[in-house]
Formats: sequence, structure tokens, C-alpha cells
Amino acid sequence: MRAKVVVVAVLIAAGSLASPNISNGANILAIQGPIEAAAVAGAASPPWTPDTRIAVYGSGSATEWYLVQATATYRYVGASLATAHRDPSNAVIGPSGSGYARDYEGISSVVHPAGTASGYRIGFTHAERHCTTGGQTWQTLASVGLITSTDAGRTWVRKGQLVTSETPTTECVGFTGVGQPSALISGSYVDVFFTDWTPNRPNQISVVRAPVASAAIASAYRKYDGAAGWTAARGGADVAVIARPTTADAYAASPSVSWNATLGTYIAVFETNFGFDLATSANLLSWSTANRLLTFPKPKATLTGSDPWWAYPTLLSTSSPAGATDSSNYLYFAIGTWAGGTPHTLVRAWAPIGTPSLPTAVTIAPGGSWQPSVAASVFAWVCTGDVAVTVGGVSTALYDNDPRTGLVLGLSPGLELATVKAPWGASCAPVYPSGLAAAESSAAARAASGCGGSCLSVTTITYDQLGHPISGPLPAPVRLGPGVSWKPTGSMSTFAWACTGDVKATVGSVTSVLYDNLPSTGLVVGLVRGAPVTLIAPWGATCVAAAPWDLGAAADSAVASLRASGCGTVCVSVREIEYGIDGSVVVDVWR
Repeated sequence: MRAKVVVVAVLIAAGSLASPNISNGANILAIQGPIEAAAVAGAASPPWTPDTRIAVYGSGSATEWYLVQATATYRYVGASLATAHRDPSNAVIGPSGSGYARDYEGISSVVHPAGTASGYRIGFTHAERHCTTGGQTWQTLASVGLITSTDAGRTWVRKGQLVTSETPTTECVGFTGVGQPSALISGSYVDVFFTDWTPNRPNQISVVRAPVASAAIASAYRKYDGAAGWTAARGGADVAVIARPTTADAYAASPSVSWNATLGTYIAVFETNFGFDLATSANLLSWSTANRLLTFPKPKATLTGSDPWWAYPTLLSTSSPAGATDSSNYLYFAIGTWAGGTPHTLVRAWAPIGTPSLPTAVTIAPGGSWQPSVAASVFAWVCTGDVAVTVGGVSTALYDNDPRTGLVLGLSPGLELATVKAPWGASCAPVYPSGLAAAESSAAARAASGCGGSCLSVTTITYDQLGHPISGPLPAPVRLGPGVSWKPTGSMSTFAWACTGDVKATVGSVTSVLYDNLPSTGLVVGLVRGAPVTLIAPWGATCVAAAPWDLGAAADSAVASLRASGCGTVCVSVREIEYGIDGSVVVDVWR
């Protein structure tokens, strides 16, 4: 059975993504919402974002978000990344042009020691020198840099190179050095976790530490070296405190470390060959056996071409992103394609502990309005009543003033940007993320019996997490006659589609024959919302629409139906192929 996460990697532009497989043996933290495109400052994610861990500091509307875009770090201010604004408009740090940060420097962590001025910040950066010989620019020497600010992160001063590998190398021997720092203040120390790419040993996660009083002095930091104690951060020996879980996991990298207030322990989310893993610790030096939090579509070691690529995890509380993680969190990370050339973008998934209770339903008084808070927006919401929706200052009235019609408004999980206005009153009920479509159907059925008396029709409109209307009622199945070609266009392209029948697929100028002419096999082709694919049906085919987030379930249903009906004769197996938003094949399995 293929993992549902395979489908999501190219659905970002389409909005809410398919739900992933979850495997967390400790049952400490689990992904319970869809993987969704994360809004930044009221819009879709900028390209090449994030490019290391997301640094966050502050509280409420003064929360500072440091987001690396390509090789520059931008500072955003706001209670959530979706509603924040860039301040200042220019990048706050980037490549230095010389030295250890010549070609790249991005802020990965920010702390504020107690007792210092309100605008004082200490930052930790991922810095790089790239090889300039023979076009081998992928070869890099990385290190951790130390920076400080006295104006709340608007400008920064470099304090020098903080951590280097114990094995001296140059930038032209591969990807080497150390980087991807995740820092936090624990008691009287600042602990900075980092990925170590020292040659000839597994890439794993180590830590340096300095007294809080000396945290702005690079020479004050020491690497943890196990039984030997602590050694120099620059060039000293170190041992991995978070090791790769198994040899097959290949590596442990990109740590995101936090104190979890709900569990009363430290937790770390990090990357391995197979996915994002989770470990816990009481003292930041001894860590538990890791459990899988989110599984990659394919192991990193096997990626080629346009395979989906996931990286740079950051775990943040939904209610207090700059503080400790707690019972409700978002796992932010990047999704792109392995071959490069296509920008990676920011996505997130809800990662609670246990199953948090649904919040209280909301009643909007006549003439009133309501906007989901960050904490409320982790759930989906279904609203009934004639309403208008305002996003980015633009208000759209969804009602038609006909008393014989009804309206159901669905708000996708993760939507923080929409305000619901109710001229005559309305009610909004929360549902768990996976239950939105069913709750919309149930609300529409209830509305059909009302509308103040006699209901002629009920319209269902769903808004995605970026504040775009993405679907109403599912359109009727499309039946393709023999020799007919079809591509979802117009309103049809706002849905996902699951098609059965022996077909060819054209992407750009390339046509691929997807069937094998064997009567004992079947074929199901899935198209994500907006996939630029034309299907050609030599012997006919049928395409059934699905909500954008339900393609995985629709494809599963189509496969099961084919297996049950015998593919026209005796069904041995069914090939399932799914196309992503860029026309690349993201699933190709026999079932």
C-alpha cells in the first residue's frame, strides 16, 4: 500500500494537501491535519523558503519571524506568520562576500537572555563558502556563525565564526563542516544544536554550550565530547548527542529543539534518510530512541529527477510560536523537487499531542464578524447563514438574497486570513481537519430542509488556507468516449480527478502510454487540482471529481472498485499513477 504522503509534495499551489501516513510508536506527537501550504504575510510562500530552520522570538503581535529566502534572511513581525508583515522591507542579513559566510548566511535561531535590553538579540546562523573551481558550486564548507542585534533584529553585527568541524577541510572537497543551528536557553546556559558533516563518519547532531552571561562571545562556547567533557567549539572534537536511529537512516540532521511544556521534557524533531523523526531528553545530552513523525515520499538516498524533496523542519506552538512547544504545534518544513530549478516553498502540518478537544461553536450576531484565531484555525470550520468573506481587504458576498437558497461555507484547516461577516447572523462549527467534506455535506443536507421554508438549492463554498475559494459541489463524472481527449479546465481544474480506463497522458509535448494492453490489469490515473495533463482515451474512460484534499481517498476507491469489478475480466493488479501540479508523476505503483 503506497503511503499517502507521496501525493502531497506537489499540491502546494493547489492548497490543502492529502493527509500523510503517521507512525509514532511513542504516541507523543502525531500529525493530525493535512500538509498545507503555509501563508506568509497574507500570501503564498515566497520561493526558496525556508532554507534553514525558522527562527522565532517574541510574543503576540510583536512576535519576530526570521525566514531565509534563498540566501537572504527577512524579518517578519506579527502574531502568526500568515498575518505578519515584513519589517524592515530589506533583508536583515545575507552573504558577507568574504570569509566563512562569503556565499551564504541565514539566521536559524534567535534568543534574548534575561536581564538584557529589550531590543537585544543573539542570533545563530548557517554560513557557507562555496567552491568556485570547475563549476563545483554544490561543494560547500559550512559553519555556524554568531550575530547580535540591539534593535530587536532589524540590523545585525557579526561576532565571528562560532562552530567548525574538528576535521579541517576546504570548500572544494564535498559538503562538509557544521551548520543548521537550533538554539535555546536552558537554565544558565545557551545550548546550540547543529548538524556535523565531518568527513568519514555519519552525519549527526552535536551540541555546543556557553553560559548565558557569555553567550555573545564566540570563544565562550564549548562542544560536548561525551566522557571527555567539553572542548573548543572551533575545531574541537565532539560526539553526536542525537545519532541516526539506524544505519539505514543514514544520517540525522536539521534539528529543531524545544522544551515541551505539556510533556515536561525537551523534544527534538530532525531529518533522516526516511523522514522527520522525534526524540526526547531530560537534560539535552541524553536522547531517547527516535520515532518517525512524518515519512518522506521516498528515501532521500533514492531521489532522482523531479522526485519530491522535503527538508528543514521547525516545530512551533500554534498559540505561542516563539516559546515552548505544547499540546498543539505546527511542523513547518520545505517541499521542492530533487533536481533543482523549481523553488521549494513553505508548508506545515498540525502536530498535536493526543487529540485536542474541538473548540466551542461560534455564533455570529446580525451585523457581526468573526476571524479564526491561530489556535482555532488548526481545525476546519463549517458556517451556515448568508455571509460575506473578507480576505486581504477584499470582501465577497456569497449570498444571493433569494430566501429559497441556502449557503454552507467551509474554512479549510490553517486558514487565518479570512473574516466571516454575517449581515443577518450565522453560526460556525469546528470539525477535525479530516472531517471537513463530511461536515459540509451534513450542513448542506440540513440547510436543504430549511432556507426559511422552501429550499430550492444549497451552495457549498470552501476556502483554502490562503483564503481562496476552491470548490463547491463536486461536478458530475466526466465520461470520455473512445478516442476522446480531455483536460480539466475552468472550474473543472479546481478539483482533483480520479480516472479509470486505459489512457494516454500528455504533459507539454510529451505523450505517455500508461496502459499495458493486458486484460488482467487495470489503470487509475489521479490528477491533483490544476495538473497540466491531457488524457487521451483510445477505448473510453471515466473521471470522477474529488475535493483537492481527497485525491488519495478517491484513488483508493477507484482502485478498490476496479479490483472488485475484475478489470473487465479477472483483475490481477491495478496500476495507480498520480500527476502533480507541475505535471510530474508523484505516484506510480501497482496495487
